[in-house]
Amino acid sequence: MFKPFQSTGIGSLPHTEAQEAVELVLGAFDIPFWPQLPRASFREQMIAQFTEGMPMVRIDEASRRLWVDRSASEELERFYETWSPSSKLAISEPYARGLHAFL
Repeated sequence: MFKPFQSTGIGSLPHTEAQEAVELVLGAFDIPFWPQLPRASFREQMIAQFTEGMPMVRIDEASRRLWVDRSASEELERFYETWSPSSKLAISEPYARGLHAFL
């Protein structure tokens, strides 16, 4: 049953440890949410987090940037040759430590 005025959160927390973030989410909010940890890894930034497995996308964690490598078009071809509606395109732990700890 819906109860008005329950607390929850969306996304990023300042934590760097996934388990600490999950403990906060489970202990302090009425409705738990997936804690994202952009300070823990550049891969957990809002845009970078969802680029895993995308062809031609490059991430440089040291300089905290990402870009599209337009010279790697063969990756795009391979992607579409192997993709199907039933493909498992889950976000792995390096891209979503908070999600994996939460689950």
